[in-house]
Amino acid sequence: MMQSWNALFECIKNVRLLSDADTLVWNYEANGIYSVSSLYKIVNFRGAIPGKGPKVWEVKIPPRVQIFIWLAFNNKLLTRDNLSKRQHVDDLSCLFCAEHETGRHLFFECVVAKEIWRDINDLADMANITNIASMLEWWHSNSNTSLKIYQAAAMWALWKLRNDMYFGRAMWSNMQGVWRKMAAMLSAWEILYSGLVNDRVRWLVARLEQNIREPPLLMWPDPG
Repeated sequence: MMQSWNALFECIKNVRLLSDADTLVWNYEANGIYSVSSLYKIVNFRGAIPGKGPKVWEVKIPPRVQIFIWLAFNNKLLTRDNLSKRQHVDDLSCLFCAEHETGRHLFFECVVAKEIWRDINDLADMANITNIASMLEWWHSNSNTSLKIYQAAAMWALWKLRNDMYFGRAMWSNMQGVWRKMAAMLSAWEILYSGLVNDRVRWLVARLEQNIREPPLLMWPDPG
């Protein structure tokens, strides 16, 4: 009992009692006020900031696309490898090629994804972007908003096309179909932007429309 008393005394000996009324203070916010976002961080990350993931919420793209990229960052999308953890999946191959479908493969390593990133690399050097984490690292260290929007549209278009093929039994045609989806998305998103960003997004749409008019690929380019 004396040990318990001494421990209690050590805890309270530096506490100063005031005549003010007691108030509730939330220690996980600088202003002492509770917020849902701070509780979310405590529950999911024990109060630590989860790397570059929050950059997703800073780019002005539709909320459903933000959530989609956040799920991709946390490897929560139902690609065939993740789906197989929940149920039996007969075919684990990518719908665009014969490789094993994972999030990294679908968005960065598949022949279709590589062609998209080849086009993006023509706009800026992004050779080090090989997965969603390195993409968000690039978002963190660069201020080119229009290219971040372009990358988000590329991932969203790939996912939508993949789902069209998986659930709607759509058939793969050519890269023009991907460029067309991206151009339609960016055109719909233009209303979100103003000034220089809006002008840049319009230029990207025009560039995609030029890609659409080019002859379809007869074979995939040499990856080297």
